[in-house]
Amino acid sequence: MRAWRMGLLAAVIGLLGACQQTESPGLASLNYLIDKVKDETGKPPAEQDQERVQLLLAALEEEVGGLERVRQQQSRTIKRLLEQRKGSSPSGQPPLPTGPLVVELQFSFDTRLRDLDGNGTSDDLYVTVWPKDHAGDTVKAVGTMQFLLSRQALFVARGEVLQRWFEGPRAVDESWKDEWVFDGHHFELTLNEEARAARGVVLEVRYIGPDGQEVATKTTLKL
Repeated sequence: MRAWRMGLLAAVIGLLGACQQTESPGLASLNYLIDKVKDETGKPPAEQDQERVQLLLAALEEEVGGLERVRQQQSRTIKRLLEQRKGSSPSGQPPLPTGPLVVELQFSFDTRLRDLDGNGTSDDLYVTVWPKDHAGDTVKAVGTMQFLLSRQALFVARGEVLQRWFEGPRAVDESWKDEWVFDGHHFELTLNEEARAARGVVLEVRYIGPDGQEVATKTTLKL
């Protein structure tokens, strides 16, 4: 028997000894071949079937080669994914999503306080925000939106703050509807008790884009 084949057998047997604890299904055929070779080579020399041993060793060599190719392929895949992640940004973090440049915000005509239960007080706030680009077109914004509701005041820039809402990038993305006249970012904001009791309020929205640019607007609402 060729020495290199016996070396292969010894190396694989040692490898299997370390791996058998995992009981991986992918090693089943390899275990079977090794057991067969061990059975044959464990017999007295006069009883060994040399032709059968050669065939088993050839099959074993092919099986090990297949496993090695799979291992190399998996190693290359992992390396490529790691390189992609490291190259995504200088910090190694995934790059921020990008979107159209928003230069103006508008509240649509259907932004309003709603009395859903008919008891004479506002229950929630339905909001549609139109982000506008340089051409004045409504575009889908990528980033965050912060809403602030304050009491209407005559002699100060902002009255008492009644409630705040923060909508992160995922919520902003999911709020988008492309429905011709009704396109824009739609939100249903539940009011707290203090906000429900107010009759005249000012709603402000501040949009922060991926590059940090901020755009804001406000409107006055009454039930």
